[in-house]
Amino acid sequence: MAPPPPPSAPELLVGVDGGGTSLRVALVERGSTGLLRLGGRKGLQDWPGLAGFTPVPIARQRAEREAPRLDEAERLEGRARLETLASAIHEVCAGLPKARLRLGLALAGDKTEDGRGICVMTHGPRQPALLDELEQALRGRQVELVTPLAALGSDGTDAGHGEECAEGGAFAGVEDALLVQVGTGVGEAVKRGGRVLSVPELRELHAPPWLAESAGGLTVEECAGLGPIGRRLAAGSDHGLRPLDAARRGDPLAQSLLADGAQALGAWCAERVARLGGGSPRIVLGGRARTLWEDEAFAAWRRAFMGAVPAGCEVLASRLDHPALLGAAARAASLA
Repeated sequence: MAPPPPPSAPELLVGVDGGGTSLRVALVERGSTGLLRLGGRKGLQDWPGLAGFTPVPIARQRAEREAPRLDEAERLEGRARLETLASAIHEVCAGLPKARLRLGLALAGDKTEDGRGICVMTHGPRQPALLDELEQALRGRQVELVTPLAALGSDGTDAGHGEECAEGGAFAGVEDALLVQVGTGVGEAVKRGGRVLSVPELRELHAPPWLAESAGGLTVEECAGLGPIGRRLAAGSDHGLRPLDAARRGDPLAQSLLADGAQALGAWCAERVARLGGGSPRIVLGGRARTLWEDEAFAAWRRAFMGAVPAGCEVLASRLDHPALLGAAARAASLA
């Protein structure tokens, strides 16, 4: 009698959330209700920043989106990011029993037509063949994938999937909702009619925060994102503090910049709500916007934001630490 076949290796579910400055990787598991939650292993690290690399101007990136022309500095930064990403995934899985991996990735930037690369990237290099290169890098680290990697997700839209599919998510049980995340930049997700909208659907609805114009010729992201605010603060002060730290200490410039950003963000939310039509959707604040909303040290930010959003909208802070990571894992598990 032939011996029984060896048992198949178990599956692990891992999510990745890569923003403008840092990268998060974590094991994800299903709770007793079937909703997702973070597992016990996670990693956080900054993206590399090689000397000599500066992001290509956005206008040129958009002009080249079908065929990006990368110079050597951009190629080297892309390879460094790839190695950082592959190593972070491997480290989260290291030491566990041999398993096959389901991996979902939410990364900033516009994606290539096939969804497997990044062709426009505000805060980093373009990586048009990212997933092909990542699969090869993981094979070199003896990481076995259950299936080829699914298309890259938007960090904003995947955060919406996380709010829908994870324990404690703020999109669950509501028909219409808007998620706004503040970090280096500004991300968004929209749920309409019980479904999280895709990136193309969002662009038909209204200009995204990195394109929508606000007061003074700046975009909403330039007004409200902590990266641009930090650069304007550094240009107008000499204390070297980050915006939130400076505002906590009473710095008037930091407080003014944050309040202006809150007003621009609230006005943009009002435009989004108007485009959704009918009713008052829930507005969920994620990322550093949670701190700005909940901490009394930033009461001026909260007042400015609420002064611009439509009356009747329920505004609350997200309860999830890494919704985009959870949403990326949900896509990898075919839950979103």
